[in-house]
Amino acid sequence: MNRLSDKAIGYFAIGVVLLLCAFVGWKMYLEDSRGVQTVVVRFPDLGSLQPQDAVVERGVRVGFVRETRLRGREAEVEIDFGNPVRYCEGTRFINSNYSLMGQRYVVIIPEHRGKELDLSQPQRGEYEPGIAEAMHLVKNAVDLLDSITLAARLIAGGDSAHRPFAERFNGLVDAVEGAIAAVDDAVRTKGPAVAGALAQVGDLAEEATAQANAVQAALDTSLVQAATALRALSEAARAVTAAVEGADKGLDSLSRTEAWTRLVDSRDLIDTLSALSGRIKLVVDNLNGSAEEGTNISAWKLMKKTNWNVLGATAREKREKEAGKRAED
Repeated sequence: MNRLSDKAIGYFAIGVVLLLCAFVGWKMYLEDSRGVQTVVVRFPDLGSLQPQDAVVERGVRVGFVRETRLRGREAEVEIDFGNPVRYCEGTRFINSNYSLMGQRYVVIIPEHRGKELDLSQPQRGEYEPGIAEAMHLVKNAVDLLDSITLAARLIAGGDSAHRPFAERFNGLVDAVEGAIAAVDDAVRTKGPAVAGALAQVGDLAEEATAQANAVQAALDTSLVQAATALRALSEAARAVTAAVEGADKGLDSLSRTEAWTRLVDSRDLIDTLSALSGRIKLVVDNLNGSAEEGTNISAWKLMKKTNWNVLGATAREKREKEAGKRAED
């Protein structure tokens, strides 16, 4: 049992040593394959460039393409160099084609004078179309010419589903000419009626304008007359107001005089007022009698010449009537 245990331990130790050697060898391979220095270059197009493609400088291989990936609208290429490199501003990285089959490599045109490039940052590269791309473009151009030729044939001769362009164009022109002729005929036949209707509308418009002007003139005249009457009424009102104010002032000044005081206190004034009261009673009795006899009092009118305070007949007829009544009494 002890011998078997020793063998197992020996085999295990040998296995561990072999694994350790394999790991170290793999790491060395990775370090050697990675290169001494890595630079990232961005190209506007990748073409057929692939990992492990060569990177050359003046025709000498100095590295290889380690990885390619898409970065936005650009192709990003990771390049490994076998030795440390140093480039200055003006160095060109070109994605170029060197074979009819489309193989590509990266060509470096170095510049070693001037400001040194920071190779830890992505660099800008150029893309050159090769023979394969040119042949592809020629193929596209030929396909495009075939399409144009087919379209021209369809336009000129048509096919089972489409009429020729000339025939369709002639049909369109005929339709347009027919429409123009129909419009011309409608203008000739309907033109006089339309002109008469427009003339009638013009006459009606002129008549309406004349009537409107007459109405406006009448309104202006009425407004002027109304304004004149209002001014006359206002002047009359001012005159009456002035007369009333004058009479009021005159009565007020008269009431302050000594003669007025004596007149009020005298017996003559009392007798005069008694006589005036009897006269008023007589007028009232006469009015009552006229109402009993059926006389239309509302037909009485004020005299327009003299005796403005006398109702009905003239003043002479009134006095004669009163004298007759006194004689009967």
